[in-house]
Amino acid sequence: MSRFADVVWIGPGAAVARLSLILDRKDPFVAHRTPYVPDAGAADALAFVTANYASKIKKGTLLVGLERGGLVACCLQRSFPALSLSVVAVNSPTRDGDIITMPALGNPSNRLALFSSSYKPIAGRCDWEFTAQAFDVGWLRDGVANAFYPVSYLVSAYMRGLDMKKEVSLMFPATV
Repeated sequence: MSRFADVVWIGPGAAVARLSLILDRKDPFVAHRTPYVPDAGAADALAFVTANYASKIKKGTLLVGLERGGLVACCLQRSFPALSLSVVAVNSPTRDGDIITMPALGNPSNRLALFSSSYKPIAGRCDWEFTAQAFDVGWLRDGVANAFYPVSYLVSAYMRGLDMKKEVSLMFPATV
């Protein structure tokens, strides 16, 4: 069973729609929402989501952000600490212009970062060292579109409160 009744997906439309559909079928008691986010820079996207959607986010919601959406999700988490939001950021930069992720307030285990430092759009901008659960995984080097099922599995594992270090290490174990 999921620890979250609501999951909000933030990021590129097609990828968000596909991942939310995969997980929506898994647990009918979890509401998956995919609000419109304009294809704009992080500052404009954050301003749009804050103005048009933040008031609709329920306490204890999981925000799953893909690429720039992860940066937006982390900023929302930091801006609204009373909502006790959790974040899974996938292949997300930690900064874009003036927008910078900051450590999560409260419980540091309320944020998970899955990324590849070899993914060109975020190379040099994915310093997740202040996030306790940050995993640089090679299988994301070509983007989320080539890793829908591993990402959906790990989001599901996080939703169930599993040991993420163990789950990530078992995803593609090293071969001998």
